[in-house]
Amino acid sequence: QQDLHSGACEAAVAVRLAREKGKGEVMEEWLYSNQPAMNPETVKKAAETVGGISAKDFDARFNAMLELVKADVAQGSQLKITGTPTFFVNGMRLPGLRGEFFDAAIAWELRRVQAGK
Repeated sequence: QQDLHSGACEAAVAVRLAREKGKGEVMEEWLYSNQPAMNPETVKKAAETVGGISAKDFDARFNAMLELVKADVAQGSQLKITGTPTFFVNGMRLPGLRGEFFDAAIAWELRRVQAGK
């Protein structure tokens, strides 16, 4: 995709692989903190140092993991997700909902469902 930043595919694969090692959150934190300098090489190096993924494992599994990422992207496109975060509550799309309003949105939906609407 044209609007992806340099290293986006590598970043998505790195997070998936890091999750398998229980290091998904720290990998995500590194990626968010280092977006300006992110490129395929820096992501791959961070996958090794931060996510505990050997370069050999990253390379060997990259294409298979990328197919899973592409499936997620396709689903996001079908759901008309244009940015993150986008939340769904009981099928209702709530793009860009700020954290402090999340509880209110859930409470509203629960009242709506209980009222049978």
